[in-house]
Amino acid sequence: MAKVRYQIFLSSTFRDLKDERQAVVDAVLSIGHFPSGMELFPASDATPWALITRVIDDSDYYVLILGGTYGSTDSSGISYTEREFDYAVKKGIPILAFLHQNPADIPAGKTEIEKNAKKKLDVFRKKVQMRHCKYWTTPHDLQYKVAVGLVQEINVNPTVGWVRANEGFDAAIISQASEIKKALEETKTERDLREKAENRILDLEKELETLNRRLADRALEFSLEALGDQKVNPYVGLSLPPSFILESAEDILIGKTDQLSGFVIWSETPQGHNFWSEENANINEGMPLSDKAKKALNDMIRLASRRSKWPV
Repeated sequence: MAKVRYQIFLSSTFRDLKDERQAVVDAVLSIGHFPSGMELFPASDATPWALITRVIDDSDYYVLILGGTYGSTDSSGISYTEREFDYAVKKGIPILAFLHQNPADIPAGKTEIEKNAKKKLDVFRKKVQMRHCKYWTTPHDLQYKVAVGLVQEINVNPTVGWVRANEGFDAAIISQASEIKKALEETKTERDLREKAENRILDLEKELETLNRRLADRALEFSLEALGDQKVNPYVGLSLPPSFILESAEDILIGKTDQLSGFVIWSETPQGHNFWSEENANINEGMPLSDKAKKALNDMIRLASRRSKWPV
């Protein structure tokens, strides 16, 4: 099976932590992985922030070493070490932070003298301490703790890592790629079938709506045709409640009472009778017609007006 190697980004101030950085580089190499950091960046007058972020993006783990100096700052007054830390947090890269255990014991020349820089270092240190971190006192102590910490982190939280090109196509990886490809194909098939089913449902709903509309029109036409040329009151012999005729016809159908025959016929069907029973009870209690009833009346008027001209 291919051996996975990880790129470790090393972040710290430089001049005051040369020995410590070298110790950490040796620790990373000793466990079979490779370090990256500011030593690898080309000399330039311009700030290589774009290059820094690109290297952090390519790294699997981020190691921060914090000593007694805040370090050089950008135009906003934030040190590049703090910017690197914030960027790693933002990108979700696993972070291992190592802070000097006794900042007061750091020799002169390796600590901040300027008051503002010292204050910024204290704030940065407290920010880092809000996450899990470890403490060191000497380069050798730091080297040991970084090596152990990385091994533990890799075991608990392995990332993608890197493999040699000639080792990258072992059976496990090929099998995994095949499974992913199969899953993608199945997902695509399911999506296509679902889209076809949804489109078919929409088509059927439209067809059903058209058939229902044609059926309603035909039923009304059939009912009106059944009346023939009779010049009689179409309400005779029907059990439509008088209160409904008075309230609905006078309030809703003023001027259109000659178009009620189709509606009355429908009202005597089981569906129509059930629909209006509760409406009639409300009318008898002095309540107005509901919006649903008004809409039904208007729809029946529209259909009945096509064929019917019966006097009440």
